[in-house]
Amino acid sequence: LHAAERAGLKAGPAANRKIAELLTLAAEHENANSRIAFKLAELYAQRRPGLPTGSEGDVLAVKWYVQAAEKGAMGAQYRLLLMSLEGRADRSVGLEANGRAMELLTQAAKEGLAQAQFELAELYAKGQGTVPQGGKYEQMAVRWYTEAAKQEHALACYELGQLHKQDRAGLHGDRALAEAAKLYRVAAEKGVASAQYQLGQLHLDGTLGLKAWPDDGTRKTTTKEANDGGEPDYNEAARRFAQAAVQGHPEAQCELARLFEEKLADPEGRESHDAAAARLYEQAAAKGSAIAQEALADLHAAERAGLKAGPAANRK
Repeated sequence: LHAAERAGLKAGPAANRKIAELLTLAAEHENANSRIAFKLAELYAQRRPGLPTGSEGDVLAVKWYVQAAEKGAMGAQYRLLLMSLEGRADRSVGLEANGRAMELLTQAAKEGLAQAQFELAELYAKGQGTVPQGGKYEQMAVRWYTEAAKQEHALACYELGQLHKQDRAGLHGDRALAEAAKLYRVAAEKGVASAQYQLGQLHLDGTLGLKAWPDDGTRKTTTKEANDGGEPDYNEAARRFAQAAVQGHPEAQCELARLFEEKLADPEGRESHDAAAARLYEQAAAKGSAIAQEALADLHAAERAGLKAGPAANRK
């Protein structure tokens, strides 16, 4: 009730202290269930105002996560792992600490927690913790990305899509590319900018424009033939690039700018093609994109970015 602001206290330090006090009393009861310890651990782990912060709060969070894990709380092992990887728990350095973290994460992944499955896949894919890269470890990454993707975990869908696109997830050629596109779509609809960008690229090179690619994920042509001869869908590519560009994805901003610059797609509203291209190149250039910086310079040199030829344009 206090957490829901229904017991007389507004959200804030006083309410947090009261909640922690009550949950501590309940958690210390010999018949306390795992849910109580987990709630209490979350309060300290999130460093709520009014509660101990820094190492003092982390110690309390670990204490109650451990109790919750021992009582079978799904997700407690995963929270302990995250704190370990962040340096907030199990502060000893070396293989023993990382090995314990892997053990906890694997347990949470096996319990079906999608975020834990994703994090475990990341460890296997990128060689973090005690895990080397390559070979059988990459296959473990595919396994856990797949499990998380089954639950439509957005980033797992994107990363698994990347592996399929590179023929590194068990499928090859057309089927791998079709699976990548399917996974990108799930991630893109959940707002993953990199997935939106990848879909834009597939539409741009014509891979997704072939009518010979049915819904069952097979096509009558090879990937090379698609890249060489598929019909680009500039409008759909622009739509996907725009989704990513709004989120600040510099490569998507460059690709969308190029479509406008070459008048292969139309900007929204009354903005001109050149103005839209210059705006997007400017955004990407500000993020350090050398491609955008050069393209914007070329637009200025051609008097297509708002400045007339002369000293100001030359300085720009």
